[in-house]
Amino acid sequence: MKSFFEMKSFWEDFEEKMFTPVRIEQAVEEVGFIINITGLKPGSNVLDFPCGVGRHSIVFSKLGYDVTGVDITEKYLKKAVLRSRKEKVKVEFKKGDIRKYKENNKYDLVINMYTSFGYFPKLSD
Repeated sequence: MKSFFEMKSFWEDFEEKMFTPVRIEQAVEEVGFIINITGLKPGSNVLDFPCGVGRHSIVFSKLGYDVTGVDITEKYLKKAVLRSRKEKVKVEFKKGDIRKYKENNKYDLVINMYTSFGYFPKLSD
């Protein structure tokens, strides 16, 4: 039996509940809070992991951060790319599994927002 993490339809079906217009708007306040508590300076490298449709990635980029967004759901990544183009910001979006992605010493901040853990088939994941 596949875990929720491995079920493409689960994530695509869950999209409307997870990425409502209100939740997308809330990203501005959430990013502001993160910057405030971390003291992160513009120009720093941020990893949004997993990034979903890029709601936090795009806000960080608008504020002058160098952002990479990684997600396993291709549909989300396509929407993130479209949104970043519409907002005229640069974010590097990549397809990747949070259990395997590695970029040693590249990021000043790594964020994991909302719900991402607890969907894996093995507890060790």
